[in-house]
Amino acid sequence: MIKLFTHTDLDGVGCAILAKLAFSTEVDIEYCNYDDINTKVGEYFSSDLEYECHITDISINKELAHKINDSEKKYQLLDHHPTALELNEYEWCKVQIENEDTHIQTSGTELYYKWLVENNYLENIDVLNRFVKLVTNYDTWRWSTLGEDGLICKQVNTLLYLYGRDKFIDWCISDINTHLFPNLSDSDKLILEMEQKAIDDYVAAKDKQLFIGD
Repeated sequence: MIKLFTHTDLDGVGCAILAKLAFSTEVDIEYCNYDDINTKVGEYFSSDLEYECHITDISINKELAHKINDSEKKYQLLDHHPTALELNEYEWCKVQIENEDTHIQTSGTELYYKWLVENNYLENIDVLNRFVKLVTNYDTWRWSTLGEDGLICKQVNTLLYLYGRDKFIDWCISDINTHLFPNLSDSDKLILEMEQKAIDDYVAAKDKQLFIGD
């Protein structure tokens, strides 16, 4: 069994999707924000559970990392935020801001994917590379410079919040397993169009209020 602590955004959920693909039902996932990650990991560390623990796209404080380091429990932390670089002093922590090959900003999903492939939990295949690249492009804001490809990144992120985490994860895994990711169905496109129309109508209404106010 694997215990995964990961962030709540698309990048963190991307790590959860990779974990589900790698470990199937043998993974227990807990989503964390910066205000509760130390509490949740600390409680788990103090428990009697001895599962291998992964922490992705988010980091713990150095005090907790030091306690973990002095134990014999198996932990792996993978993060890409510069605020966590000091954790690199521990062998089980890897905080890396840039991709080693491309020298451009990386993501938690990309770092976790590479680790899972290197440790033979996942295969390096085209559909997973597409998934990881899309998540990374969105998380690093490269999507805004990529035209149509960037729009797809934004749409996938929008679907996460429209569908909710569980349904979104099922959607991603289904498309990945059929090697079609991202396969936007007619219903997906309709929902995205309705959401965009709602945003456009809201902006237009606000613009009209500002005009009247002048």
